[in-house]
Amino acid sequence: MNIVEFEQQLLDITNKYPRQDESSWIFEMYEPKRLKPVIDSNGDLLHDLFKTFDLSELTAMGLYFNKGINENEDYFLFGGRDTDMLVVDKKTLEVKFLTEDDELLHVLARTFSDYLSIFVALSEFSIKGFFGHNISDEEGDDLLKKCKEIVKDSKYFSFYEELLA
Repeated sequence: MNIVEFEQQLLDITNKYPRQDESSWIFEMYEPKRLKPVIDSNGDLLHDLFKTFDLSELTAMGLYFNKGINENEDYFLFGGRDTDMLVVDKKTLEVKFLTEDDELLHVLARTFSDYLSIFVALSEFSIKGFFGHNISDEEGDDLLKKCKEIVKDSKYFSFYEELLA
């Protein structure tokens, strides 16, 4: 997934729902805010995304993006869930979920692009609840299947199995 696809797919999700004043706050959680009218890409999806959008309001099933990217020797920190951190490993380029003490909880995706695809799928699922849709077990199972199809390798499944259990 690239930046344009990420933005368009999130907008396609929100465009399925009526925009009313009392629900406008919901859309802020699912629509990236452009910082620039034109995408200035240097081929680094993670950094290009944060240069192009303010993602700090985006959330899906408790996962969120930070205002910007922080960096240490091993990781690019770009988001989190509760007090745990979402990072891109500088060596493997995998997206990982770490505790605040840098202990590995899960490996979420082979690439940041795969993670963005997962985030879109989780967004489509989670916005339904804000509009009164009762999510069935079957829909949860379908989302888990979709997540597994995106990440492909079973080493990435554990987080999604826990999240959607």
